[in-house]
Parts: sequence; structure tokens; C-alpha cells
Amino acid sequence: MFYVPLKLRERNGPTPTKGPDFSKAKPLRINIAGTEISLRAPKNSSPIDYAYPRQEAAPYYDLPDAPDHTPYKDKWYCDLTDEERKEQDQYNMAKPPRLRIQNDGAPGWNIQVLTGRAWDFYGPWFSGALATVHMTLLVTREVPHRTGSYFNPRVLEMAVMDHLAEGFTMRGQQEYWSTPEEWQPLDRFPCPAVSYISRIQDKPMISPDYEDEYEVVFPIRDDILIRIHLEFRRKHRWLPDGSDFEDIEKWTSSEPMRTLIKQIIDSVEVKLSPESQAQLERAQAGLTDTALTKDFAPIDIEAYRRNKAELAEAAQRQADAETTEKEIQPEFPDGIEQDAGKGA
Repeated sequence: MFYVPLKLRERNGPTPTKGPDFSKAKPLRINIAGTEISLRAPKNSSPIDYAYPRQEAAPYYDLPDAPDHTPYKDKWYCDLTDEERKEQDQYNMAKPPRLRIQNDGAPGWNIQVLTGRAWDFYGPWFSGALATVHMTLLVTREVPHRTGSYFNPRVLEMAVMDHLAEGFTMRGQQEYWSTPEEWQPLDRFPCPAVSYISRIQDKPMISPDYEDEYEVVFPIRDDILIRIHLEFRRKHRWLPDGSDFEDIEKWTSSEPMRTLIKQIIDSVEVKLSPESQAQLERAQAGLTDTALTKDFAPIDIEAYRRNKAELAEAAQRQADAETTEKEIQPEFPDGIEQDAGKGA
């Protein structure tokens, strides 16, 4: 059987697929201000798809608030001498990129994609690519940052829930959300970390093209999360009468794609920098339970969002009332308020 990219014929029945050889995958290592992240991932083997990021990560990144030591930064470049320009140019060429985390993600979240790869899965006998796995590694940060550290397991759980609650899919005028399923804390990590499947509610009502999306989430700073997002897409076929799509699992099993995704997840390793380790210890000091919950009960996202909005409105009303009370509170010159109290 020949598993090649060329497509010269249509398949007429269920077919197996073959993707990249994970045993040949080389480690991908990223260092963010001393925190080391590594995983194994095959090289790209899918044509460019502009709906998904496709880029390679730099080996080292500075934090967004890292000090800028650029020489002569207080002078215009045109005013520098030749030697000063040379010194500044050399510094700029050698300095590591700085995390920006500026692109908009879900409402209230900023993201920066560090790397993205994709792998096609081919059918036999020139049936072409029948499925694709996409991987994206992102840095995420809430705007504004929530109270508490992501190294606190309860704070991390709420951050995951809020991120899913703010991201939704539209179908017509209806909103559909994803919920975390197959929730699995990753105890091998030096910090709170979890993997789960982001599964869309009421998937049949949206489109059969939506598949399970796998995520690994863990903090590297009090206010910065890493998300490794893995998903797959399969090519669907209509039934001969055009009434519905074929049973895709029978025609193209998802098992090879899920196997690759799980192999990548199992290969992820993290080593915290001394600064991040200190933040973790401060965040967990005094906690009697530093483990993530073992089970994530099914959640009604709409009810969660509604309750969250009501709590936010109540908090805002209370803050407004306290502000108004302070504004109308009479102010007396020194001694007068006390004398008035005695007269009463």
C-alpha cells in the first residue's frame, strides 16, 4: 500500500491512514526567561493553511517587562556616530525576542503564538490526504489580570473555565460553547498543569467538521499561561443520496490522529526558572491542597456566564454605592464633628 500525498482517485470504502513517524520526532525546546519547555513534534508535513499558524519558535524569549539595555536608546539613530550605530546594531541583532502577548484571543485574553505545525495523514493507493493534525503553542495572559496567581490550582481552574466560557462558535444566531472533558491533571509537572479535551456542546447542530480539540495548560509566571492546542480535521463525504454526511469514523478512523496527539502531550516537559519557582512557592504557601481537582463535573456554560455576569454587576453596584456614600459624607473642620457629637 502506498501512502503518498498525491490524490489520483476517489476512495470507495473505508480506508486506513498513515501520518508522520513519531519515533523520528526531534525535541522542540523553548526557553522563556529561564523556564524551559520541551516537547517532541515531527516536522511540518502539510501544505500551508492560513487558517492555522505555521511558524517555528525562537529558542529564547524575554518577558514583556524585561529591562531594555539597548545602548544609546535615548538618542535618535541618525544622531549616532558610526561606532555607536555599530554597537547598537550588534546588540539588536544578538538580543532575544521579547514576548509581546498582544494579539486578541477570546474576549479578555491576549495571546502570542510561539510555534505552529501541521501533519497530514494519507490514505492508500493515491487517495491523498484524508486528515490533518494541527498543533499551536501559545502564550496567554488575561486583561486585566485576575486576583491571585495561576500557580494556585483553584485560580488555574477558574482561568481555564473562564477561557472556555469566553470562546464560542456561532451557528446562525445561536452560540455554542466547548466544555472540558477527559480532564487529567499532569502530576509529573513541577507546577499545576492539566490536559483535557475541549468538546463542543451540541456538536451535531453545528457541523460534522468540528472534532475534539486537545489542550495542555500550565503557568510559567503568576500571570502568564502556556497553552498547547492540538486538533485534527478529517475530510467528510456526502452519502450517495446527498441527505447527510457519511459516518466518518467508519471511513477514516480518528485513532491514528489521537495517537499522535497523545504522544506529543506525553512528551511535554517543563523546568521552572528560579524566579518562577519562587512565585509558585509564594502562591502555594499555606495551602492545604495544592493539587488540581481530579474530576471536572459537567458545566452549563450559559448558566456559568450568566451567574458570572450577575456577580460582576452586583460587585459593581456595591462599589458604586460605596463611592457615592463617600462622596456625600459631610466633612467637618477639625474638632467640629466631635463637638457636634457631644451636643447630641
